Amino acid sequence: MNLPPMRAGVILALLLWISLPGRMSGQTPDSFNPNVTGGSVYSSVVLPDGKILIAGDFTAVGGVPRSRVARLFASGALDPNFVTNNVTGTVFAIAVQNDGKILLGGGFSMVGPATRSYIVRVHPDGALDSTFTDPEVNGEVYCLNVDSDGKIVIGGSFDWLGSTSRHRIARLETNGSVDPSFDPQANGAVYCMARQTDGKLLIGGSFGGIGGNSRLGIARFNADGTLDAGFVPTFASAYDVYSLIAQPDGKIVVGGDFIIINGVARNRMARVNADGTLDTGFDPNVNGIIRTLALQTNGKILLGGSFTSVGGVTRNRVARVNADGTPDTGFNPNANSNIHGLVIQPDGKVILAGGFSIVGGLSRSRVCRVTNEAATSTLTVTGTTQIDWTRGGSAPEVEKAGFEAWNGSAWISQGTAVRIAGGWRATGLALPASTWIRARGWAAGGYHGSSTWEVVQTTTYGAASRPDITVEQPLATVLTDAAAVVDFGTLEWLDTSAPKTFTIRNNGTASLTGLAVVVDGVFPADFSVGSPSATSLVPGGSTTFTVTFTPHGAGSRSAALHITSNDADETTFDIALTGSGQHLDAAFNPGIDGGKVLSAMVQPDGKMVVGGDFVTAGGALRNRIARLNADGTLDTSFDPNVNGSVAAMVTFPNGKMTIGGSFTTVGVDTKNRVARLFADGSRENGNVNANNTVACLAAQADDKTIVGGDFTTIFSTTLNRITRLTTAGFNDTPGFNPNASGTVNSVAVQADGKLVVCGGFSSIGGGTQVKLARLTTAGALDTTFTPNPGIISSPLECVAVQADGKILVAGPFTTMNGVARSGFARLNSNGTLDTSFNPGPDGAVHTIAIQADGKILIGGSFTQVSWVNRGYIARLNPDGSLDTGFDPGANAAVSSLAIQSDGKILVGGNFTSAGGVARNYFVRLQNDSPATQALSVTGTSQIDWARGGAAPEVEQVTFDTWNGTGWTSRGAATRVAGGWRRTGLSIAAGGWVRARGRAVGGRYNGSSGLVEQIVSYGTVFPDVALEQPSGTTLVDGVSSTAFGPVAVNTPKVLTYTVRNTGAASLTSLAITKDGAGAADFALSALGATTLAAGASTTFTVTFTPSDFGLREAALHLASSDYDETPFDITLTGQGVSAQESWRHTHFGSTGGSGNAADSFDFDNDGLVNLLEYAFGLNPVQAGSVQLPQGQRVGDTFQITFDTPSGVTGIVYEAEWSSTLQPGDWTPVPDTGSAPQHVFSVPVSGSLPIFVRLKVTGS
Repeated sequence: MNLPPMRAGVILALLLWISLPGRMSGQTPDSFNPNVTGGSVYSSVVLPDGKILIAGDFTAVGGVPRSRVARLFASGALDPNFVTNNVTGTVFAIAVQNDGKILLGGGFSMVGPATRSYIVRVHPDGALDSTFTDPEVNGEVYCLNVDSDGKIVIGGSFDWLGSTSRHRIARLETNGSVDPSFDPQANGAVYCMARQTDGKLLIGGSFGGIGGNSRLGIARFNADGTLDAGFVPTFASAYDVYSLIAQPDGKIVVGGDFIIINGVARNRMARVNADGTLDTGFDPNVNGIIRTLALQTNGKILLGGSFTSVGGVTRNRVARVNADGTPDTGFNPNANSNIHGLVIQPDGKVILAGGFSIVGGLSRSRVCRVTNEAATSTLTVTGTTQIDWTRGGSAPEVEKAGFEAWNGSAWISQGTAVRIAGGWRATGLALPASTWIRARGWAAGGYHGSSTWEVVQTTTYGAASRPDITVEQPLATVLTDAAAVVDFGTLEWLDTSAPKTFTIRNNGTASLTGLAVVVDGVFPADFSVGSPSATSLVPGGSTTFTVTFTPHGAGSRSAALHITSNDADETTFDIALTGSGQHLDAAFNPGIDGGKVLSAMVQPDGKMVVGGDFVTAGGALRNRIARLNADGTLDTSFDPNVNGSVAAMVTFPNGKMTIGGSFTTVGVDTKNRVARLFADGSRENGNVNANNTVACLAAQADDKTIVGGDFTTIFSTTLNRITRLTTAGFNDTPGFNPNASGTVNSVAVQADGKLVVCGGFSSIGGGTQVKLARLTTAGALDTTFTPNPGIISSPLECVAVQADGKILVAGPFTTMNGVARSGFARLNSNGTLDTSFNPGPDGAVHTIAIQADGKILIGGSFTQVSWVNRGYIARLNPDGSLDTGFDPGANAAVSSLAIQSDGKILVGGNFTSAGGVARNYFVRLQNDSPATQALSVTGTSQIDWARGGAAPEVEQVTFDTWNGTGWTSRGAATRVAGGWRRTGLSIAAGGWVRARGRAVGGRYNGSSGLVEQIVSYGTVFPDVALEQPSGTTLVDGVSSTAFGPVAVNTPKVLTYTVRNTGAASLTSLAITKDGAGAADFALSALGATTLAAGASTTFTVTFTPSDFGLREAALHLASSDYDETPFDITLTGQGVSAQESWRHTHFGSTGGSGNAADSFDFDNDGLVNLLEYAFGLNPVQAGSVQLPQGQRVGDTFQITFDTPSGVTGIVYEAEWSSTLQPGDWTPVPDTGSAPQHVFSVPVSGSLPIFVRLKVTGS
């Protein structure tokens, strides 16, 4: 038959659809897509509440860090309230105990803070179970199986459990200790286990014998642990058994990497009878390794591995065979890489785990769920004596089962069930007439089929009344137990959300009792939960409670809410609480881009200097160094322009600064790795000329600068890796030459002037000292300080000295002074280890900043501190414990920390988000406690500076007093409890006092800035006030005065009043101006330069715009009032035309529209505005006006007038006519001389003469 092409295409499509019926029944990936990254998933189990536990060697789920173990909601979303920290190796096997605790076996050596060798037990929330001692297994654990008595059989590649010999298989007591009665001794690896219904245990592996008895790859133990002598299947010489299934009929399915069993060819999969003989009717013929098997209750068998065909049919890595071993043509998920584990959910859906990225043509990373045929499961009670659990279809087969009945407050065991055809049964029971019953079965799957978990089904029988809990949030929105997530949105750190109200209802027919609400999980302290207003509800009753969210850190925050009651199938109603925190100064966004920030320092004026590899700041080109205003905006006046990394910087009291790094030019000048800058960023003459990288700078109390790095010459003089520069910028030699044999990364200055130095050296200061040393002020090795960071190949990175003289050290060490310490330690001032301090970051610490309250900020490449997740930044309590309330988090390494005087924290690094917000390379964080500082004067002899809270810890503190024109040094302060003090002074009874201290931070703590506090003391000091107009007080640094629109070249004068509102004479008064438009503003002399208390004087500012447009300048009033010298205001004005100025005077607008339009007669006097302007009239006040008048002069009629003062841009013209006809007007020349205009018309004969005067605007 010849059909049109389109019709043929329709038939072809229909035929294709009909030819593939199986595709719709069981192989399609569903919406479950957790997106696991960083490694493969090896095993998964399904928990009784429907959640899914996965394990492997992955590092993230859905972009959230997870260390090889994670829990998922049934939807596939990550459950944030299950966290097992720092699992150091692959997890292969999972076994869920009947109490909910979870056993993990694998290749790890630590879990969280604890040593756990290859096996660990965790609580249901993932936290380490400390009651399960470490068996000290010495090799990988591949499989786990829990006996009915709770003992745990493990298999793997180990030989010892602690000091007890156990070859590849062992049994543990419930507390983790070795069971001495079980020692089978396999002579090769045990990869898998399976439990038969009769309690016998099957094991598979690569062994060739058990306890001296020949057993090739497979063996069976009796329920008492003895070897089953009658079960001896055999393989050819090459065999690995990776997975086993014990079928309900006693037969055993074997999967792995073998080709012959019992002398018969069987490629990778076989079935043996209960006696070990081969089931000759079963031959799936698989062409690649099988890693995992799972059994459905209908007898079909799922298999996964690295194969690509089964029974000659293409099946990529996952397949299903029928009970007779033939391929199931209706199941073909088609994974693009290896399958490590299979799990069948109670509803029959199949969870695949492995290294794949695509399943069924859809993107699925490492874990996927595919649809399946229907699963059936029915739980029934006959009379009060029998319970049946009938299971069929694609439901997972279970290896053992038991039943329980609810007594109103707890589940009571009804004994172990026995297998019957199609399910399980218990008889001879004495059940109540009506209650809940629960069936619990143990299923297996996962990697090597050796992970186990519970399949649970609950139902009711009889007619008795029962409670039924429902939970709503918000009102009338019903939540689902174990699946509900209530999100509180995003809040600023430590802000508290509006409360969310939860409603509990009893929709049952009996009282709901025992109501209680608890919260746990990852961040329970972030969620404040109220108690229900009632603990018991009658049928139909309800109660409420509220939850608020206060984020104590940045990023995702979560907790688990549990509502307990006597509802049997929801005894604990579980809800996930989530929210996000933002922990940063949101208004601070300096726009650093193009590279990381390595260094930062604060200036006394609140500005900050930032250095690194970046090339832009605030949207402007800024090569490697920039200065920011206190609000984070760019200081446009500062632009040194450096051609390489700026890694270190220090500022000095005179405003100058020194920078170090890997650069070779600053601006247009050669400056090799060190440069000295003036306060405005311009370059000081000279070239220190370091021949290699500078890593750190440290300022001494005498303002000399210690320079450390990789250089070997300075000023062409051999100075190996550390030197000192004088205040003039020259080598401080020959007096200082420590001559380090390797890199110097960090230098800290002690209060006594000695220097603590770390890096990669083995000798320094004339003596042998490895990587950490203390030098005298002369640069010699302090031989009384002999810490030992152990044998490490890399340099130490950072040192810092605390207020109490103790020394913080960071580097890649694992021991300090012979004691285990992970990369961060504290030494006593004599170099001995402070054994009480052990934070244990899991990565490098690059920077340290110390608060005045003793808390310690650290930044680096770590992701955990004290085994708690911390994203590259953390804060420690003074004892070294983690400050759990501080968790801003960044998404990449933090290189630099600095604390402002107000306690806010400047953070630099290589990150692109921090504090829960996208920010490139540099952010400012809020602090959670105030920065306290109090500067005070006692009498005239003592100054104190008390410091505490989040204020930066400082060193090298000095005091100064104000002398009216400058600061007079009062010397260095001495540290006292809670701050600093200077005594024995003789200062004025009143005035201003300043305290300054050096705050250290930056990468390798190689940068330092200055913080200051200035206060008045006593009662006698001047106080300047500036007014304009008189009586209107201006604000220093804020106010501006506007001259408004002024005609070009026309002066406008404003008078300013200076007043002394203080109690002492105000002296040294002077005014100056600067700015782009300063030339257009003229200052008069001050009426007086000294004002007594309460006196005043004046000066004027005259604005004469030299051109059109905006003009702006700054006015500075200097005086002896310290905190307002100079007193700064802005002057503004606008140059306009004379007519625009006239319009503004009369109409408040320079534009020629509306009331100010040239053609508009505002005052209705018959003269439009243009005429009013041209003849110097008032356009808003009607009245008798006199326009220019004509008169007879000889033989002419003459009009004479002057252009009014200040009027420009007007053209005056005259015309005459004798007829007044439109075309009969003759121009009259203007014969006057400016400003006079003279128009003369000859008069002759008797003809009339008409003259009109025309005004035209320019």
